[in-house]
Amino acid sequence: MGPIPADGIFARAALLPTGWAENVALRFADDGTIASVSVASRPDGLSIAAGPVIPGAVNVHSHAFQRALVGRVQRLSGVDDFWTWREKMIRLVGVLSPEDVEILTIRLYRELLVHGYTSVAEFHYLHRDQKGAAYATPEELAQRIVIAAQTTGIGLTLLPVLYRWTGFDRRPLEGPFRRFFLSPDEYSGMVERLARASREQGFSLGLAPHSLRAVAEDDLAELWAMGHEDWPIHIHVAEQIGEVEACLAHTGLSPARWLLEHARLDERWTLVHTTHTSPDERRDLAGANVTIGLCPTTEGDLGDGFFPFADWLGRGGTFAIGSDSQVSVSAGEELRALLYRTRLDERKRGVVTPDARLGHGSALWAAAARDGGRAIGRRTGALQAGSRADLLVLDLTSPLLAGLVPDDATNAFVLSGSAADLDRVMVSGRPVVEQGRHFADESIRTIWPATAERIARALA
Repeated sequence: MGPIPADGIFARAALLPTGWAENVALRFADDGTIASVSVASRPDGLSIAAGPVIPGAVNVHSHAFQRALVGRVQRLSGVDDFWTWREKMIRLVGVLSPEDVEILTIRLYRELLVHGYTSVAEFHYLHRDQKGAAYATPEELAQRIVIAAQTTGIGLTLLPVLYRWTGFDRRPLEGPFRRFFLSPDEYSGMVERLARASREQGFSLGLAPHSLRAVAEDDLAELWAMGHEDWPIHIHVAEQIGEVEACLAHTGLSPARWLLEHARLDERWTLVHTTHTSPDERRDLAGANVTIGLCPTTEGDLGDGFFPFADWLGRGGTFAIGSDSQVSVSAGEELRALLYRTRLDERKRGVVTPDARLGHGSALWAAAARDGGRAIGRRTGALQAGSRADLLVLDLTSPLLAGLVPDDATNAFVLSGSAADLDRVMVSGRPVVEQGRHFADESIRTIWPATAERIARALA
């Protein structure tokens, strides 16, 4: 079960949806939600937070197993782009056992928590064994993800992925790619079994057609027919120019325009990357109230391009962040990459202010957490009654934050800080990280080395 849940916490300063408030009592319910938020003159038995309290970060796009690629894919060899990176990723896919997937994911989720993510949406497309055959329990690898979330205490939205083809010409998946394949019937059955499991195991679910190049229009129609009208829907969109060109060649429309004309886009949808879009497409996507899931460190690492973020915010668009290929496990690094690239493009500093009452770091953090919660279908990302008690306590004794007022301390943490600046991380009212130490550190460190050595031998 992990740590015992707390009754609540008393914050000298807390970042609420209405802005900063002083002397805030956050009381927790038995189900791990925030029962009440009130201004109080004294703690009344609640533990006193060591520093400002802010919402936990929400990670809307994760491929957990790809953490094993970090450091292995940074050697130039002729043309080096997304597609050559993908070849190396497929080598890794070909060697992973269910135990490897579980241990890799435990290790990653522990890292996410230590750096301030309290929820993660796992875009899970690794379904079959190394030979492309179905496991005796088809959702074997999905359950390994669930076990990792339970082991570490992170809030999980599992997004089982429908992935049928290698491209718009509908070529079958071959070799290690076969591990991604599910037929629509297999997918439907897996989703229904996971839905039953989620009610007992406490995770959330969503639907995830991989991309327009990997599914057909009929596949999307079958997803809608499954129901689950309240579940989030995530899809990769327009990450690469080559993907946009292929979609135009086969459908006559760009990926974003195809979705606008053929899918019932609304607030349930998160379009991941959406890098290569026109102003008119961004206008219409903002009007559809979708969330754009941005993964700036991965997009930068792969040379994808840069989403026009200032333009998106100017249109009232909603955004959230993800760690994607796990080249970074820090929400702050994602936001600073987003902010600094936007400043470079615009050649000025005041370019992204989703909330003028707050500094840039605080405002970006609050917006990404709030809208990330909506994107993953969990009541998280805001310190308010009814939301999950997922929060961070900043450490005002750290060299970076010492002497700063709450908003400046949050700006410093988001734009210059690290895990060393967090005093506590809480998920569903439970303290899972305290002063950089995860409650399961001893067991996690014990299981990791053998897996790392096995993967290294397989990829040598």
